[in-house]
Amino acid sequence: MSARPSSVRSGLRVLLGLLVALALVAGCATLAPAAAPSRNSVVAYLDGAERQAESADQEREIVRALEDLRALPPAALAERRYADYAMTPARWTLAELVTRYFVPRSRMSIEPARFYADASDPRAIAVIDAQLAALREHRQAPRTP
Repeated sequence: MSARPSSVRSGLRVLLGLLVALALVAGCATLAPAAAPSRNSVVAYLDGAERQAESADQEREIVRALEDLRALPPAALAERRYADYAMTPARWTLAELVTRYFVPRSRMSIEPARFYADASDPRAIAVIDAQLAALREHRQAPRTP
């Protein structure tokens, strides 16, 4: 059974219409405005994160690291080292310390260079301050407003 020329033409028109529609959709996707800037990694990780420390020594090391995060430039933060769980000096980077003692609200990882650079943002400083206040008051930090 052979197809009639008019039915083949109408089928080709439908197919051509679909291809044009797909091309337009693909073109719109590339012409769409740029995505909003990515969120601050310090805020994303530490805002409302649960702190898990087992000793006063560990809490003091966390305070030292958070104070550094709040005050030092990214290059200095990358060079700093902190004691591990057993308080062996100079074992962890600041990013490692944060991931070992804090559980963020949603599962994520830290890219150290970005984390250190994001720390100078005013919202990140507010979150760091909230974590420091909670540590000093022996409580968990809530999410910042």
